[in-house]
Amino acid sequence: MKLEKQVCSLKLAKKLKELGVKQESLFYWWRCYADESDKEIWNLDYGKYYKEDGMEGMCSAFTVAELGEMLPESIDNEDGLWEKIWSARTQFGEWRIALGESHFEKAKTEAEARAKMLIYLINNKLIKLNKNNE
Repeated sequence: MKLEKQVCSLKLAKKLKELGVKQESLFYWWRCYADESDKEIWNLDYGKYYKEDGMEGMCSAFTVAELGEMLPESIDNEDGLWEKIWSARTQFGEWRIALGESHFEKAKTEAEARAKMLIYLINNKLIKLNKNNE
């Protein structure tokens, strides 16, 4: 399986960084150069080589497992009841991750679906990032 299918996309990685998610992962997206059309070129690589270089022009490419660690098992809703978070692959080959019956995200890969759910939970203040973002 290609690495790109095992980590979140550059677009979602940038959004998670913007939201304040701690930039600590096994893989990173990094901006290596712009071509003659001034289009940014981003590469995906193993993180240990780039951590020391700082994080400008880089963002964590979180794996399925890393995103799973960040997502809670359940969320307390307004009624004081909890809604379980679950994910599954559908018969159509897409991944769905759901927050009980109130919200779901879908994507072509499990990492993408998990990243989208994490963004939803943060944006809707259903989870808070603590000072260590764990």
